[in-house]
Amino acid sequence: MKKAGTRRIETERCYLRRLLYGKRKSGFEIRFNEIGYNNITTFVAMSNTRSQNALKRLNFTCEATLRQRDKTAFGIEDCYSYSLLKDEFV
Repeated sequence: MKKAGTRRIETERCYLRRLLYGKRKSGFEIRFNEIGYNNITTFVAMSNTRSQNALKRLNFTCEATLRQRDKTAFGIEDCYSYSLLKDEFV
């Protein structure tokens, strides 16, 4: 039996993998150019270093630490807020 948060983690991994390998530009281009977003914001638990590194490779900027925001397998954790502005998109 899977834990409740397992599906969410698998979805996040697949999403980040798609952004990193192959469909990165098309996904961002749709959000910035077709939908008209000016920024994309995401939140990552402090213990999730793999996702933090993936976001850094995608040129996301860490903007804030949100205290005790998420409940994870490690308990209640702080998380980071990352964002990417349309002007920063390469």
